[in-house]
Amino acid sequence: MHFKGFTLPELVITLLLVLLIGIFFTPPFYDAMRNTQLNACSEQLATHLRYARRIAMAKGLSEEVVFVVNNPGQHSYRVQESVSTIRERDPLDESKELYVILRESTGGPALIRTGCTGILFDAVNLPGGSISSVIFDSNGVPDLTALGTVRLTAQNGNTRTVYVTQGTGAIMVEVPSP
Repeated sequence: MHFKGFTLPELVITLLLVLLIGIFFTPPFYDAMRNTQLNACSEQLATHLRYARRIAMAKGLSEEVVFVVNNPGQHSYRVQESVSTIRERDPLDESKELYVILRESTGGPALIRTGCTGILFDAVNLPGGSISSVIFDSNGVPDLTALGTVRLTAQNGNTRTVYVTQGTGAIMVEVPSP
């Protein structure tokens, strides 16, 4: 006697086992994917903050990272030239500076414009309101009066925090505990 194929009970049991495996292992897989995306997005943000700082020092101009957090579910940020300094000379004595004027950017295109899908930015301790920013001056020093923090939150509720040190402009990413 030769059997070709499977019986119906064998197929049903196999399908039930595959279904149970899928039910138990799919949620942890999606959480791991979201955590990986959150880690990548926080590292990308830190890299862009460092980039803005270096560009400010290299150009001798201020660079700004602007966070737009007022659109629900569509948070983003951009790196752009911020302000330039104009030094006026005293007309009576050319060797003396009379005052310094900060002039807004020429409105050129943003160097970097980005957001991470499914990641929300909560800009904390940064000037602004619904639009917050950090400006690095030509020495790479941010315009912060306290430790600047930007919290990133994934859809699963996990968070990462990127810190900008007020005096030095050092940028650090919070390392999650295991």
